Amino acid sequence: MESHSFRVEGSQWPSLFRSLSPEGGEGAGAGASGLVCLGQAIVCGGEGRWKDAGEMVIRGVSLSPELTEGWLLATLIHLHLCDFPAAQQEAIHGLTIVDKAPAFVRKEFENQLKLCLAQAYLGVKGKDSIEKALTLLNELFQVTSHESHVTTQLVRAHLLQGNVSRAEELVKGLQAKCGSGSHAVLGLEGELSLAQRDYQKALELFTSALESQPTCADCHFARGRVLWETPGGDRVQAYSVFLQAAKLHPFNPDIFLHIGHYQKLVTKDLRRAVKCYQKATELQPSHMEAAVALGDALFTLGDEEAAFKVYTRVASVVPQAE
Repeated sequence: MESHSFRVEGSQWPSLFRSLSPEGGEGAGAGASGLVCLGQAIVCGGEGRWKDAGEMVIRGVSLSPELTEGWLLATLIHLHLCDFPAAQQEAIHGLTIVDKAPAFVRKEFENQLKLCLAQAYLGVKGKDSIEKALTLLNELFQVTSHESHVTTQLVRAHLLQGNVSRAEELVKGLQAKCGSGSHAVLGLEGELSLAQRDYQKALELFTSALESQPTCADCHFARGRVLWETPGGDRVQAYSVFLQAAKLHPFNPDIFLHIGHYQKLVTKDLRRAVKCYQKATELQPSHMEAAVALGDALFTLGDEEAAFKVYTRVASVVPQAE
């Protein structure tokens, strides 16, 4: 399961961003206009209109660049959109001006910005990015009140590194504090079991996690991955689960990558596979696996010129993500 799950839902935003209101004393002019845009971004996110939220938050921070709250909001929205390079830039900028945040939320915003930055690094992947994420997460693990979120990202970072034993230690620690039946713990146990190739246990855990939170796109996708990766598993059922995950979170490129794999390997429809791989690379241009899959499919179809363009773009974009 990929690292897209630390999100602040729209219903939580009014309290988290209570200072983002034109009545909060910002005054007239560009500052007030910036606050209006940020407020509209919150509304759009709460209604599930994430692309609109992304557009409004960019306007908001450009008009009110001194607001740490605005940069945190922008980071959260772009994490949801899986635009990890944008989220990185926004979190880093927010941290440079965090001292301007209201005193009563300053440390909270600093910790959340660091957590979001770590998640953006994990989304980009690559050895250096994972190391940067681990540095931030280990620091936060000692001080933040969002321990379950930090532990979640720490587990994923260690799994990306192949450090399964450390990930297992962290999951056991979270089990002791939160109980083994919580949604967060079930999801992490499922990820750990998948990494250990205990497919039956992973399937049971993700199924249990979905019983408590049936709209969790990450759990649907992870359950689909288990079905896909299980030797002799039901890939038709996996495809159905991937489609459900895509409906719940249409900005996750990994979902469309796997749908493309289904079209390529099961239905043998390379043209549909190309459309899926293209969608994944549109969502995340630096997604190396999707870009290589797209180039390979185009090459197999005989469109060598298009394949060459894709491979050239991979060579120019992916090293920047590393």
